[in-house]
Amino acid sequence: VVSSLKLWWSPSAARWIATYAAKDPGGIALYQVRYRINGGAWQGLTRTTKTRLTIKASGRAQVKVSVRARDALGTWGAWRYLTRP
Repeated sequence: VVSSLKLWWSPSAARWIATYAAKDPGGIALYQVRYRINGGAWQGLTRTTKTRLTIKASGRAQVKVSVRARDALGTWGAWRYLTRP
């Protein structure tokens, strides 16, 4: 289960930064992460073990990120969403 999802604009990097984490008694095998900008199509559907995503978009853009985690047994959790601003 995704326990943490944060999304913020980084002026120094001129990028949106998303961080996320999940918890499961058996451990987390990987994450599936995607994002959309200004209501457009989902992009960047990725399976990864990383817990950080950098998104190239304007600081004035509306950015929506969704993430879900897969446990060590191969079961995917529900998507968790966050939109900024």
